[in-house]
Amino acid sequence: MTASAPPLDDLALLDRHITEAFTDLRATRAVAARTGNRQNQDSTTRAEEHLNALLEYRHAAVRRQALDHLVGDPRPRPIGP
Repeated sequence: MTASAPPLDDLALLDRHITEAFTDLRATRAVAARTGNRQNQDSTTRAEEHLNALLEYRHAAVRRQALDHLVGDPRPRPIGP
């Protein structure tokens, strides 16, 4: 992903999206287990991909925050009060 990592304070929103994606995945898996047609399998695959993308993004965000803390944030800071 090319988007910059959010501050740790913003992880609550990301965590909420992850929870929703996990709930969606569970629901699509339940439907696919009852009627395993191609459309339901595709929905399950998309739900898995969405959850994986969010989890990878969260991992990158936390890692970026840790690296910024260790080496100092390279982004310029405003000068003045």
